[in-house]
Amino acid sequence: MISLRVFTRNVLMKIKQNHTRAAMTALGFLAVFLFFRFEYPYHLHFQEQYQLFEWTWAYFLDIVRAPGGLADWLGRCLTQFFYYTTAGAAIIALCLAGVQLLTFAVCPGKSNLSYALSFAPAAALWVALCDENIMMGAPVAVVISLAAAAAVLPVRNGKVRRAVEVLAVPAVYWFAGPVALLYVCVLAVREKGAAIPSAAFAVLLLSVFASQYLCAYPIERLVIGVHYHRFRAIPAWPVYVSALLCALVALLSALKITDRPRPAVVLAASVIVAASAAFMVVRSDDKAKEEQMHFDFMVRMRMWNRMMMYADEHMPVTPFNVTCNNIALAHSDRMADSMFEYYQNGTEGLLPQFEREYLRPLATAEAYWEMGMVNTAQRFIFEAQEAIPDYQKSARCYVRLAETNIVNGDYEVARKYIEALKNTIYYRKWALGAEKLLGDEDAILKVPEYALKRSQRFNSRDFFYSYDEMDSMLGLLFLENRQNRVAFDYLLAWSLLNKDIERFVECLSLVQYSIMPKGYQEALAMQWAMTHEDASGIPSVIEPKTVQRLNQFIADSRAGLSVDRMEEKYGKTYWFYYLYR
Repeated sequence: MISLRVFTRNVLMKIKQNHTRAAMTALGFLAVFLFFRFEYPYHLHFQEQYQLFEWTWAYFLDIVRAPGGLADWLGRCLTQFFYYTTAGAAIIALCLAGVQLLTFAVCPGKSNLSYALSFAPAAALWVALCDENIMMGAPVAVVISLAAAAAVLPVRNGKVRRAVEVLAVPAVYWFAGPVALLYVCVLAVREKGAAIPSAAFAVLLLSVFASQYLCAYPIERLVIGVHYHRFRAIPAWPVYVSALLCALVALLSALKITDRPRPAVVLAASVIVAASAAFMVVRSDDKAKEEQMHFDFMVRMRMWNRMMMYADEHMPVTPFNVTCNNIALAHSDRMADSMFEYYQNGTEGLLPQFEREYLRPLATAEAYWEMGMVNTAQRFIFEAQEAIPDYQKSARCYVRLAETNIVNGDYEVARKYIEALKNTIYYRKWALGAEKLLGDEDAILKVPEYALKRSQRFNSRDFFYSYDEMDSMLGLLFLENRQNRVAFDYLLAWSLLNKDIERFVECLSLVQYSIMPKGYQEALAMQWAMTHEDASGIPSVIEPKTVQRLNQFIADSRAGLSVDRMEEKYGKTYWFYYLYR
């Protein structure tokens, strides 16, 4: 009877322990999921748009031919599902939960303290993934290394196990890259004596040196990892920290430091790991980048009204964010009235100069596309794609490049991009529809956006682009098609942002307004005040309340009001921009 009672108690304790551990893992999964779903969703879209994952053997073989290639391929495969933020957040959470469970699986001791400490490597990877330049192949490589160790260790036949452990090293290195060192460290913890770990480490070094002859990478790249970081020459240090923590947790378990701990110790360890993770994640949470990626996402998805609503709550101040918001204003026919209700930082916030960079040119290209400068948009998009640091292609760029070539009638070039997009999941439907347009002029003209771009673009397609002559180009673009109001708004905005009011007045005469927009009234009133002594004879298109407010602005400025006070009263006027920005 006593034995049965003890047995029942042990079973109940085991069930309680398993439920507690499952709850801990579920809470960790939920925390990661909620963070990426609601705090960092646009980082996921950012990752997805800078790759073009194709379901072809050629694409697969091209990636797996380098050490860590399988991890990279699997990482890219998972990243394509970041197209939907819920799926992306769940994938990352599952991946990190897998790291935690596998870390515990390779621990010799299965105590509650070991389970609590097994969350530390996953937390380090969580911090790592807050950096948009850490690729998904990195956590996948950690999973592969831990899974390989967990799969080999249960083999009971000692000789067979030791032989498999050493012989598997080249495969683990080729599949996971230099994170395979984690596999060797786990062997060193689990195997008694130094013979097997030493042999495994020697085989790992030989694998690294031998891979020089199998792929065209320098030895330093093969040591730090080819695919872990978007900038290939930069080591992904947080990933290596995570791998080190995996080995450290296994070592503490092997040394029996974690055996039979008191409940208070387990609770303290859990709290320390959770608090450390929260602290590091908060420190790594780059809200400025997330906001920039949010603006970029809204441009990509053409969410113009949503962008302006967002800008009302989160004033765009960086040139990139300002550029995005100005596109929304122009597309929604609000630039003339509302442009100076938002922060403006000169022409760099309207049409930035080209930089060999892979994010900012995308928004600028959208501005040129909106105006009908199709060739310029195509050049910016192409150059942005070629500037992607890890040399991947971009699905977003491929879509726009296909569209620019369709508008220009370069159908064979468009077909090249469409063929690649047909090998994807989320862009295949669009590509099949676009393929039907190739060579069919009537079908193209039935697509409103393409028909509009054909009517807006320059008649002379070899027009010479010059940033220094931007106002001349915008003027010619409008004169070729006076229905192109976006180009006209950008022309006037360019003059106003350059504080060239005379040029603005000259260009404004090209169009007759029944009701003069607010922003233009302010510029005209200022020009009148600068050239006349009083308001008598001022054009009737300038409303009396605008004149009255300008007079108050001038009086306050002469009275020496502080810049902050002037901004509080007149920050949403062209006058404040003209004098103070």
